[in-house]
Amino acid sequence: ELAREHQPDLVLLDLHLPDMGGVDVLRALRSDPSTAGVAVAEVPPGPPSSPSSQLHGPGVVAMLAKPLDVRVLLALVDDVRAAAGGQAARRRLPGS
Repeated sequence: ELAREHQPDLVLLDLHLPDMGGVDVLRALRSDPSTAGVAVAEVPPGPPSSPSSQLHGPGVVAMLAKPLDVRVLLALVDDVRAAAGGQAARRRLPGS
């Protein structure tokens, strides 16, 4: 609902939410035409190298490790903004 209302350029998606899993949130974002193009950065609860902690799908542009490195986050925001109108490639950012 918030993504539809605010139309963000980027959603930071914690994969273990209390109400709904990250896969379900990503599916909901992609199934709604008003949020289908929103870039998503996953934030896994554990080590980002664990395959079970990774989402794969359209619009998942990065994986950010906790605790978040503000410089890495700001670089991602810049990348997403620069790629507006195009699809940013999924990648791992330095420090993540």
